[in-house]
Amino acid sequence: MPNADCPDLIVSVSRVEFGRTVRDIFIDVLGLRRRSPDQWTEDPHDKYMGEARAKGKETYTDLTEVFIFPAITEVVAREFQKRLGLLYTPVIRRLRDHGDA
Repeated sequence: MPNADCPDLIVSVSRVEFGRTVRDIFIDVLGLRRRSPDQWTEDPHDKYMGEARAKGKETYTDLTEVFIFPAITEVVAREFQKRLGLLYTPVIRRLRDHGDA
């Protein structure tokens, strides 16, 4: 699946909303492929869709979509809390979900 073809998941903190406290942290996520597209024997999307269908699934989840799972955002939120010295756990949201992004 896509995860095998991406060596790294880059989480970029693109925007932090400040009020009296940091409540919402907006992030952007980028998965980097190990090989350039011209090195593939078939289109990556077609490959992943074929693998998903072989497992009886309708689609696949790639690295950039893992943040739809609450368990992942909870880990990121706790890490931000620790590193920023916050007394509470902030809400982590994708930048693309922000109204003016």
